[in-house]
Amino acid sequence: AEIPAMEAVDWVLASDCAYRIAGREPLAFTMRELLAQAEPPRVILSWQHRDKMEKGKLEEFVAVASSFGLRSTTLVSRCGVSARMSEHHPYQHAEVLILELTLDP
Repeated sequence: AEIPAMEAVDWVLASDCAYRIAGREPLAFTMRELLAQAEPPRVILSWQHRDKMEKGKLEEFVAVASSFGLRSTTLVSRCGVSARMSEHHPYQHAEVLILELTLDP
């Protein structure tokens, strides 16, 4: 499938979009198609390591992106306090990353 013709975009900013396994390939495909345009946008993703269950998920997404010809570069990596999910869950420290996706030459 191809992305329908559209006006050029300068930026693609995304957050909370690569955690689910089923969405990784469609996301990588879409980003590759956008980056392959004559005037590609800058593609920036944010990623927050929320808990131990998510360990390795970023690496899994990066591997999928790589299989679609994309390179992931970490622009920012910070440790901060994540929002409280409920009164029964305390605030937690979480690593937050800002990634840029580009076509792998």
